[in-house]
Amino acid sequence: MPAEVLSALCQPEVEKAIEKAQGESPVSLALKWRKTFGTLASAMAEQVFLRQKALKKVPSFVRKNCLFERQALEQASSEKASEMKFQFFQGKRALD
Repeated sequence: MPAEVLSALCQPEVEKAIEKAQGESPVSLALKWRKTFGTLASAMAEQVFLRQKALKKVPSFVRKNCLFERQALEQASSEKASEMKFQFFQGKRALD
């Protein structure tokens, strides 16, 4: 994600719009937001889509309003899998 897009996604009015839109269709949001946010609308809609996926995989990250990249989210372990690995390796050194 380019730095200027990342910076724009961190603006309070953008964060609020993304958070408020959870559960809505990213495609319709991109069209609706195009008038207000211009070219940033597609990146915002992508965040809505990724947050919907992340809610199942890493819900604590969604609650903290983290930004997501598609590939990183797809490769991330779920919180449940991480907890299992932690219990298995507890007290040992490991690199995941």
